[in-house]
Amino acid sequence: MIDLEFVEWLARHSIPFVFVFTKIDKASPVEVQANIAAFMDRIALGSKHMPPVFTCSSTTRQGRAELLGIIGECLAAIQVKENRHHRTRR
Repeated sequence: MIDLEFVEWLARHSIPFVFVFTKIDKASPVEVQANIAAFMDRIALGSKHMPPVFTCSSTTRQGRAELLGIIGECLAAIQVKENRHHRTRR
């Protein structure tokens, strides 16, 4: 329930986020997809755009590159935004 409340809070405050489902090596691909679908059905984001979904396993390293890629993109976007902010303050 806490996860759902947090997702709703992020959406309500227009804070960008992604979903990361971990430990995918502990279940079959069908079970993983069923769990993701069940979670997505439970969240109440209405007509708002659904955030990207990532799956990963620290054991097999599956999904690691994709997750690091989105983290890198987000950090780069923050840096660009901060640089613009600092230039306009001068």
